[in-house]
Amino acid sequence: MLFYPYDINKYTYCYNSPLRYLDRTGNVSEEEAQNIIKENSEYIIKYAEIYDVDPQIVTGCIYVEQITNVDWKDSFDSAIAIVTGLDTSIGIGQVKVSTAKLLEDEGYVEKTEGRKWYEYLFSGINRNDKIAMKLENNEKNISYVAACLSRQIDVWEGEYPEVSQNIAVLGTLYNLGHEIRGEGILGYIFGIGNKPRIPHSNPQDNPFGLDVEKYYDLMGELLESNLVNSQELF
Repeated sequence: MLFYPYDINKYTYCYNSPLRYLDRTGNVSEEEAQNIIKENSEYIIKYAEIYDVDPQIVTGCIYVEQITNVDWKDSFDSAIAIVTGLDTSIGIGQVKVSTAKLLEDEGYVEKTEGRKWYEYLFSGINRNDKIAMKLENNEKNISYVAACLSRQIDVWEGEYPEVSQNIAVLGTLYNLGHEIRGEGILGYIFGIGNKPRIPHSNPQDNPFGLDVEKYYDLMGELLESNLVNSQELF
């Protein structure tokens, strides 16, 4: 949200204890990220099953996004994307609007219908804006994360059959996305000059993908512990 009260509390990042906790990166803490995973484990398992992808890799991508890429600016980035339609990363899995749009256009996710031109004149909301708003919802965002991983497997397994089993590479492909970004601010914000990422037989992992692999077992423990806790309630 644009006016989330905690955004104006300069000590929120350290749980209001600046003498006890340090935050050298400004990202979500591992403790907080683990709580986010636990709170959304039901959705993760649900959509991993729907898209036939490893739930621990889905979880790992979300977790690594949280601890490496999400910071205090994200609430503003999301709001700006909704207002302006800029192509930025949004939500729990940091899904880009252009990625979500591609997944819809290719049939991986139900398509978000844009408004007619005359409706847009009165509402100011187009398809990109509606997608950005959907990505703010954790369950919907997770569905796009799982769909994105499924698409990467479909696209890459012809050239690289091991893609679904190589945790680091699949995590890397999730991080890199379906396009090679164009140069400069026009490429970064508006996607101008972007080129499709062409599958090949020797994809390399990056630090993001290596972190997804690093936390793979932990993600399994988080999902399992929350599943056990849920069963104990009934």
